[in-house]
Amino acid sequence: MTKAICILSVIFNGFREDIKHHLTSICAHQNLRLNKTYNKFHPSISIGLIVFVIVYMLSIGMCWAQEVTAEEPTTEATQDTASAYPAGLDDPSLNLEELQLRLVPLTAEQLASLAVAWQKQVQTATQEIVDKSLEIRTAEGTEKETLRQERLALVEEQELIFEKFSAVISSFEARGGDPAEVAAMRSYLAAIIVEGRSRLTLQEFADSLIEWLISPDGGVGLGFRIAVIAGSFFGLFIVARIVRGWAQRAFSRVPALSKLLKGFLVMVVYWLTIAFGLMIVLAALGVNITPLFALVGGASFIIAFAPGRRPLITGQSIGTSNTQ
Repeated sequence: MTKAICILSVIFNGFREDIKHHLTSICAHQNLRLNKTYNKFHPSISIGLIVFVIVYMLSIGMCWAQEVTAEEPTTEATQDTASAYPAGLDDPSLNLEELQLRLVPLTAEQLASLAVAWQKQVQTATQEIVDKSLEIRTAEGTEKETLRQERLALVEEQELIFEKFSAVISSFEARGGDPAEVAAMRSYLAAIIVEGRSRLTLQEFADSLIEWLISPDGGVGLGFRIAVIAGSFFGLFIVARIVRGWAQRAFSRVPALSKLLKGFLVMVVYWLTIAFGLMIVLAALGVNITPLFALVGGASFIIAFAPGRRPLITGQSIGTSNTQ
């Protein structure tokens, strides 16, 4: 801007000198006195130059404002493009497994926008259930039964949306998302679940309970898992007894071991068989068994370095001496 003003002043001075030279020629031709003529036109020339400067400065200011205004939408458009997520990821009909797979390449900015979109889906689904519950409380007869079935369908859809929203939040948190935003979204989801259940009528609670009991992901699935775990325990105890018998026969062939040490080793083999078998069953059911591995490792460390292990060594030495 300063350079433009300097250039304008040079131009104006040159323009002014050109006018003065022109007037000098006119006055010489007409035999007029230069000073009187110039003094006569001097105020008009100054006013004209001032007006020209003002107009030019206004035009420069308008151009600069247009450039800044054009740059701002470009920056905003760039930010929107960076935070935009692929189309279709906020569709409630999208399968949960497909959604989790398509979340893998997304950035934290994209997941933040997607989490906001799914939060709106949760709000919309909850509002539909609330509206349907209000209609049920004012309806009677067959209409009430129809509305109850419609509400149960909406509740089932809401639970699926809850799972998808939770998956998006977890992915956003894993990408290093803002902890405050993650906590706020999870608090919103938890508040909706708790308040929604606390305001159910007795009929609505019974309907939800029955629907959960007959659902493959609810009572039926839970009963199946319990049956699998109970049957696995029974089978693991049988397998562990068989392995214990093999271990007893194997250790009995080592004469250097005392009876106390043999009993301890057989017991370790027995319980390790049950522990590892149980972890395999839980992993097959989709349970995270990493803490169990840590627990088994810690227990093994304690047993290996416990002071109670010394009598076993002493017994082993006694047994070796008797054999000799």
